[in-house]
Amino acid sequence: MRKPGFTTRNDADSWVTWARSNADSSFWNVNLPAFLTIIPEPCGLTVDVGAGEGRLARALQARGHDMLMVDHSARLIEAATAMPGFKARGLIADARHLPLLAGAASLVVLFMVLDTVPEMVDVVSEA
Repeated sequence: MRKPGFTTRNDADSWVTWARSNADSSFWNVNLPAFLTIIPEPCGLTVDVGAGEGRLARALQARGHDMLMVDHSARLIEAATAMPGFKARGLIADARHLPLLAGAASLVVLFMVLDTVPEMVDVVSEA
């Protein structure tokens, strides 16, 4: 199944449905388990840039991370923060210009995001 874009609310809703299904076996069976082996222990604020509907932030919060999600899509942040029992905060922002002070976070993650942004160097530099 092709990952939908996020240009409209309908596209974002389609992504939420797809991301929360078992259809993305690469995420659930390969990418997430491998990523979790290299994530440091919680220590201060963890920022998930390009958080989408929050599936990585939920996994990190379950491991004790204090999460802040950043995404350009208001609908995706809305869906992420509406999950029952999920306490992460969300910001709608451009990943090239994060509305955070330098040093505000102990860890910034850009998980499965860089292949979706044409300004990859700018995004990584900002993180």
